[in-house]
Amino acid sequence: MSATELVPVETPAGEAGMPTVSVVIPTRNRAAWLAYTLHAVALQVYPSELVEVIVVDNSSTDNTEEVVRAWADRYPFPLHFHRKANEGPAASRNYAAARATGEVIAFTDSDCMPEPDWLANGVRALERGVGLVTGLIIPRRTEDTHFFFNAQLGAVLRDDGLYRTASLIVPRAVFDAIGGFDETYALGRGGALLGGEDTDLGWRIRGRHLRAVFSPDVRVVHLATPISLRGWMRRAQLAQIMPRLVRAFPQLRETVLWHRYFHMDDDFFFIAGAAGVVIALFTGWWPFAVLPLGFLWANYRNIGGMVRKGRLDKAAAMLVLLVARTGVRVGVLSYASVKYRCVVL
Repeated sequence: MSATELVPVETPAGEAGMPTVSVVIPTRNRAAWLAYTLHAVALQVYPSELVEVIVVDNSSTDNTEEVVRAWADRYPFPLHFHRKANEGPAASRNYAAARATGEVIAFTDSDCMPEPDWLANGVRALERGVGLVTGLIIPRRTEDTHFFFNAQLGAVLRDDGLYRTASLIVPRAVFDAIGGFDETYALGRGGALLGGEDTDLGWRIRGRHLRAVFSPDVRVVHLATPISLRGWMRRAQLAQIMPRLVRAFPQLRETVLWHRYFHMDDDFFFIAGAAGVVIALFTGWWPFAVLPLGFLWANYRNIGGMVRKGRLDKAAAMLVLLVARTGVRVGVLSYASVKYRCVVL
């Protein structure tokens, strides 16, 4: 059987022969946001007799199970709940997939709200030769979430090569053929969650000469979730997976990195600014001391609101925090670049 034969024949929504679908949602301590996700999945226009939902709880300490049980009575299709040790979302998705009965597996996260036609449009895009379908991811902040200290996925408006499980629809045969998610991506030192296994999955699927389809009508809203200052700073550590991904899939230099070598423009301006200060101090060429202004310019999108409100104290505090987090991220990327012998800064 060739790689392309792993994909089912196109089964457009509304026609006979539509495949069964298993919606997989891993979660941990997101009971308040999980309710939004479950409500959005309940509103899917896909035939309910062809859908099942599998929620895998990574040992939550909140009322996650209570929320799921309450929604199970309202669902027009089966809602299965499993609780397991916290081994990261990759392990949970593999755990769910092993118990799924659907011919198609649709992954989303417990801080997401898929649009009602998410499944129908996603399945429609699974014509022969397609190994995965993804689409628009739109960020949204709820009123009770801090505008700065939150965990928010930026808007995804195109196929940039980072195949996020906030919205990832894969034929079951393809998922099984490549062995599911690589769980070694999921956990770092001390059990810290890293990620990257979803991008790895996407590129391994593409390595089977199957197409990745980005469909704008496969749309998911990603909710911001509150985070502590410590957690906000620790998110900088997530970047350490990028050199590993780029080493494995060099195409990411063209699709996602800023000028091929930088994780984002903030990192470049941070490095340039730090270099400018060092040069000015050790050589006396003081014009180099203006280079840190590039970082200020790059981050005006974050602090501009406070500046316009006249809250220069808050703007300054935010800038200090952004400098600190970017410094951590650059340090982590430098270490990972050496570790994986692949330069990403």
